[in-house]
Amino acid sequence: MNWMEVFKDINSWMLESNKKMQQYTIHSDKYWEWLISSLGAIEIKYKHHPLVVGFLSEIIEFQDQNVQKMQGRGS
Repeated sequence: MNWMEVFKDINSWMLESNKKMQQYTIHSDKYWEWLISSLGAIEIKYKHHPLVVGFLSEIIEFQDQNVQKMQGRGS
């Protein structure tokens, strides 16, 4: 596994995520559709490696927590 490539892809994803949030907002269905499909593509690229899946799952959890905080439901 080329971990530098994995982290490069995750970093690129995060930069693109910031752009998508400006375009759609983090609450929108369009943002979440993009999030799931784009992270899914990274998962497939790295053949569902368990550690990669863990990183991507944490990104989803982090974004979900951000939405909950904005809606006053998170800590």
